[in-house]
Amino acid sequence: MVDKHNADPSSLSLTVTFNLTAHELQVHYCVRNKSARDIYLLNRLYKTIPSFTIDPNFIYIHLEKEKRTVHLVKRIPDIPAGKRVAAPVSPFVTPVRAKSEFSENVRILVPVREYRQYSAGAKGSGVEVTYQFVDLTLGYYWREEGTKEELRRIGNFQVVLPHLPPGKRPIFGELRTKPQRLPIKVLEMR
Repeated sequence: MVDKHNADPSSLSLTVTFNLTAHELQVHYCVRNKSARDIYLLNRLYKTIPSFTIDPNFIYIHLEKEKRTVHLVKRIPDIPAGKRVAAPVSPFVTPVRAKSEFSENVRILVPVREYRQYSAGAKGSGVEVTYQFVDLTLGYYWREEGTKEELRRIGNFQVVLPHLPPGKRPIFGELRTKPQRLPIKVLEMR
């Protein structure tokens, strides 16, 4: 759907290359913004323990056992049903200006392990198995007219904090690749 403010998802494209080595899954992705409007990628995931760190290699990983698929995700994480969260986590953003592109490399250790924001992680022993597919999902939102950007330093990292005009809500979207065949070792927790 195209809205009256030129937020046309078809003007955005995502290309990705997956490369598997003996020790890591290498992901290279590129987002092209052919629209006349900026977007903010929700791709700057962070951790606060043991200290505040932003790293391109932080990525949510969901293992879909039934389909033998590794889902790689950079966006606002889902809150599990029944879980109460006092302060939901939102990644920092990367602005992708109108008529421009952004690319990033991500490295994930093999065997791949599931990583979800609101999970303590599975306890117990894991079994190494081979999954057959991998895909990537990136969250974004459109820049609203009148949005102000604040550059702020948090620890050793400079971040962009968009401030929307009063009464405006962002228009969110996702860019998603189709699953690509790539036999990859994962650690399934039992």
